[in-house]
Amino acid sequence: ESIVVKMDEGALPLKAAIDSVKELRISLLTSSLTTAAAFLPIYLAQSAASEYTADLFKVVTITLLVSWVLSLTMIPILAYFFLSKKKRRTPYSYNNPFCNTYKKLLLSSLKHRHIAVAAIFLLFVVALLMTNFIEKNFFPPSEQPSMVVRITMPEGSDISVTQKSVEEMERFLRTKQPELVKNFTSFIGSGGPRFWINNTPVPASSNYAEILVNATSLDAYKKLQRQIDDFEYNHFADADVSVKKLDNGPPVKSPFAVRIIGKDIDYITEIAKKIKNKLASSELVHHISDDWGERTPVVIVDINPSLAYHAGVSYNDIARSLQTAIKGRDISEFHTQTKSIPITLRSTESVNSSISELRNTLVFIPGSGKSVPLTQVADVDILWKPPKVVRYNTIHTITVQTELLEGVTAFEVKDFLEPYLRSLDWRDGYRYEYGGEIESSQKAQGAVTQKLPVAALIIVLLLVAQFNSYKRTILILVTIPLGIIGVIIGLLLTHSYFGFMTYLGVISLIGIVINNAIILIERIEYEKDVLHTPPQDAIIEAAQRRMRPILLTTLTTIAGLVPLWLSGGPLWEPMAVALIFGLAFSTVLTLGVVPIFYAILFKIDYPYDYTYRYLESCIFDPKR
Repeated sequence: ESIVVKMDEGALPLKAAIDSVKELRISLLTSSLTTAAAFLPIYLAQSAASEYTADLFKVVTITLLVSWVLSLTMIPILAYFFLSKKKRRTPYSYNNPFCNTYKKLLLSSLKHRHIAVAAIFLLFVVALLMTNFIEKNFFPPSEQPSMVVRITMPEGSDISVTQKSVEEMERFLRTKQPELVKNFTSFIGSGGPRFWINNTPVPASSNYAEILVNATSLDAYKKLQRQIDDFEYNHFADADVSVKKLDNGPPVKSPFAVRIIGKDIDYITEIAKKIKNKLASSELVHHISDDWGERTPVVIVDINPSLAYHAGVSYNDIARSLQTAIKGRDISEFHTQTKSIPITLRSTESVNSSISELRNTLVFIPGSGKSVPLTQVADVDILWKPPKVVRYNTIHTITVQTELLEGVTAFEVKDFLEPYLRSLDWRDGYRYEYGGEIESSQKAQGAVTQKLPVAALIIVLLLVAQFNSYKRTILILVTIPLGIIGVIIGLLLTHSYFGFMTYLGVISLIGIVINNAIILIERIEYEKDVLHTPPQDAIIEAAQRRMRPILLTTLTTIAGLVPLWLSGGPLWEPMAVALIFGLAFSTVLTLGVVPIFYAILFKIDYPYDYTYRYLESCIFDPKR
């Protein structure tokens, strides 16, 4: 575009190409590097979500640098050979309705700069307030109609019992073929391999199984999910059956989870029960559970130290005697030519059938050949306790977890539950915190935000090196947050959501906003320092000269993003929307707000009687 303008002003093709390269090479390199630096936090972020996006920095950086090299080599050569053969045109005229309207608006804004800045600031505040109306979602649901049916039997269940439950579920799924179910496969005793990035493999356990089910369509998936829930409710009394969709994003065990943390087991158990009841009253979730499980009967052997001492037995002696009576104890090995066979000492009578038989178990007294009944040295009782007690940072923690109904996000469930959690009477030292997708979202965005200072430092150093001025650097950095206005408007108009990919789109937008601002400010400096244009004229001249290339860049970039918006799916759509609308608004910022900020920062006044001498005719003089 610069070559074309110089040739239209009378320069020879070769000189126009060389002068354009000399004029723009440094500013183009700086804008390319700042755009690449804006993507750097995505690459440096240490989180599971970066598995999706880390390569964006590599691709963007390589593409921008190659593009810069081509723009300074191939483009001038091609322009010289092709444009020089064309018939000489008249100089490009900025005296047209569009340019004249822009000039008048810009001049009016420069004269009433404080009102213009106040209006922009007010618009920015309103846009931030409107974020409350934007749906929040960490990662969108996958378009893959696949699910994992998780079957968890009570703790200690034999794998044969788990297998029977799986076979019963498989028989049910076969009745749904081929209408709803395309195919399925089962993993008994473990969670299988990590065949999907969102799937978290479960360690081997005899009471656990998974069935991977591929539905015929998304509608079939929705119907099948409800039918599996109904079948589980009517046919699985002991098993805990849940249905988890294979979603996008980093792996999470449950999409929504809330932890109740405290020392008193009974108190946090009661709070967890209240939370589960509250969640059950909503129409947002299904399959509500916790990671402690239902309470089961547990045999407690409470040893009396005094009685044990007088009987001549230790804690170890009692433990060995109980192990021998209940499970048996390996005392030696029998070796054959090919293998070793353990020799197990076990009681002749089973003590697993009743508590009375356990109380009468004999405890052997070492060195005496005698034994005493267990009831003489310990109290034996049955208590109902959780099958396992989980600690989080060494403190007792119950995690209430649930699956979401189709179309419901974890943030919607949080908005529903948060007022109830705050209304509960929490004791001192007890608290709650969110897990699942909400925690993953905070960690992923926090990981990127943590690396933003590195990118900011690189950008600042590049800008200072380019302009050798902290004022111009501040001017560019101040305009960056204003680009968010366009992002918010775009998300509201398209009914899209704000998630991790949208967050990446906002960060990417930073580099493009800086790019346009650099090109405009560099031209203002060129007008002032090289062409010796008065400061008031230089701002408007530069804005007009940079209007066409900035608009062309914006429109071509938006055109390239439209296919990603329309056919990129729910994963890439919000990022494309953020960039498209953010770019459109940032262009207005560059052409309207940057000149105003420049005039304010460098104290360039526009008196009310000032009339721009090119207001009626904006044809640039080739002799300048």
